[in-house]
Amino acid sequence: MSLSGKTIVAGSPAEEQEEAPAAKKATRDDEPIRVRARDGEEVTMSREVARLAGHLKDLMDDASSEDGVYPVPIVTASTLRALVCMPEIARSVPGVHRMEQFQNKSFEELRSEGYASNPLSPSSDEYSLLQLMEHVQGALFLDAPMLLKHMQFVIASRVNGKNADELRALLGAGSDFDGAELEAALAESAFLPEGYEAPQQLGAASSTAPLAPLRQPSLSGVPATTDAREAALGMVDVATLCELKGVNRFWRALSRRVLCSRLCRGRGQPAPTHLEEITDLDVELLIEAGRPGDTALAGRMLPGLARLHGYGFVVDVAKVRAANLGVQEANHFGGGLFGGFDAFGAPNPFDGGLFGGFANAPPPPPFGFADVPLPPPSLLRGTAKAALHSCISGDGEAPLKLTIAAVACAGSGVAFGIPVQHMREDTLPVLDLCNKGLRGPAVMLISYLIPAMGALTSVDLSDNNLTDYGDDMTGVKELAAALGVNGALTEVR
Repeated sequence: MSLSGKTIVAGSPAEEQEEAPAAKKATRDDEPIRVRARDGEEVTMSREVARLAGHLKDLMDDASSEDGVYPVPIVTASTLRALVCMPEIARSVPGVHRMEQFQNKSFEELRSEGYASNPLSPSSDEYSLLQLMEHVQGALFLDAPMLLKHMQFVIASRVNGKNADELRALLGAGSDFDGAELEAALAESAFLPEGYEAPQQLGAASSTAPLAPLRQPSLSGVPATTDAREAALGMVDVATLCELKGVNRFWRALSRRVLCSRLCRGRGQPAPTHLEEITDLDVELLIEAGRPGDTALAGRMLPGLARLHGYGFVVDVAKVRAANLGVQEANHFGGGLFGGFDAFGAPNPFDGGLFGGFANAPPPPPFGFADVPLPPPSLLRGTAKAALHSCISGDGEAPLKLTIAAVACAGSGVAFGIPVQHMREDTLPVLDLCNKGLRGPAVMLISYLIPAMGALTSVDLSDNNLTDYGDDMTGVKELAAALGVNGALTEVR
């Protein structure tokens, strides 16, 4: 109808057309859908749950169903049922109100919050380890990150802390190693890439058996993809991945791939496949996994190593190599507020030189300053400390573990009376550190270097204050562990 040249529409169909899709969508979201799994079984789920999987979301948005059923011929019904449980499982985790909060939690955070004992969570005992990996493959196909995170957690809960024999039993795997090859697999550095082959060394035990083709495990008849196998180990800790190398050649190759990617992948870079390609190394992961000696081995084995990462800091390896850490005057304070400090950051008011004086006598507090707190433990003091810390970028002062790792990896010549370069390069069959005033952090440095010394047969650490008058046992414990795995040692003093 027209009035004064204007058209008036009663009950505009356009408004009705805008409201109709919204109402239809609300109705559709409340409707369940059926998803047909690989074996033909159909699983019913809400559209809300289905939208947690990118693949199902795309099917609902872009494709019509077959008789009201959406097929996913690669995924098992068991995997689909696990997806149905995920929203309720995630919401039961303390502090989780949105799905993203669940996905951002680490393994340790989920474990500490009781996620493994959640009664809503499918028990890990329901499935074998290979079946759990099949669920990972299904989660990847479905593009379901929450389900993937859940399966990674369940797998890590099953395997973390297990040794090679226990892992072999869990996997139902046989070993194709001989004795020497198994020993080498368990002893090798964590950062080695998948294709690494150890050079034959005179007198070194090595396997003469030809390498058998790596057998690709079949997961219920469907070959596991590389992405699925790697993703399945996403929450497995570094120490366990190192043990996994001892299962057989297949799992050694997979563990190497996962470890090298986790430890050595530079930002925005693909995972290295050869030693020469490694430019970055996460030493925090190595240290916390009980493998600090790998930092020294990295300095010897990785010619392109440029940066160490850890605890929020980055170490410039080239700068550490060039730093002068052996100047005695730079490592010693004479007099001053606390009297004097030895080269390793411990108070020593009677120290007449770098390692001289009464290094083994308990130092009394400086006169008049008995209540003044001493500085925190440090590998060195003065300008030498400044030289080392100029090689490290990050907010605040780098932790002691990182500074020791930096010196073990790249320190040149003799630092603090310790022949760090010769130790790292394994050129000393006899290590004489008798009466060097060693204590605290210096002992930790030696423990980081010992694993790189395969030719070491004799070590003398006598007449040193290794425990800092009984106040610091950390270095001694780490040193004992490092000496204990050196099979060539015949004499320790």
